[in-house]
Amino acid sequence: MYRKLLVGMGVVLGLLTGATVGQAQGPQFSQVTIVGASNVTATGNNAGTFNGKSASSPAFFQGFHYTGGPHLQFNSYTPTVIYPFTVKIVNSGPTFQQVFLTSKGTMYEILGVQVTGGPSPVQLQIFITLTSKAAPTAGYKVATMSFKAFNASGLVFDSGPMTGQWK
Repeated sequence: MYRKLLVGMGVVLGLLTGATVGQAQGPQFSQVTIVGASNVTATGNNAGTFNGKSASSPAFFQGFHYTGGPHLQFNSYTPTVIYPFTVKIVNSGPTFQQVFLTSKGTMYEILGVQVTGGPSPVQLQIFITLTSKAAPTAGYKVATMSFKAFNASGLVFDSGPMTGQWK
């Protein structure tokens, strides 16, 4: 009797804890080679690119805010150091995955090709949603991204939601 009870409980526990085993997995952040996204806001155009880890480079991020004059550039690196990311999977389903990344970074102000300010240290926060929906570019899928940069005084930049693609 106890054996049947234990086996029965094991089946119930297996059903409760193993429900996701047979489900299709959606996009996986660990598969990303590149995510690119952009938007147009009242204060200018924004763009962000996350490059996944490759055989020759750790993962890195570049973000831009173009105003028509000087623009801001945000990097998860300096000329000598590529800062690592802390990665948190926020939500995941069969057709999407949402990821929150944080990293140290730098901010530059650039006019033409001349650096006019920086590098200033910042903390980067990047939110990416990967989908399984095909993007207009062959071999890519739809993605959204937003990024924020903080310095010791607080928020210095917020891209707002950007649309793009990933591979």
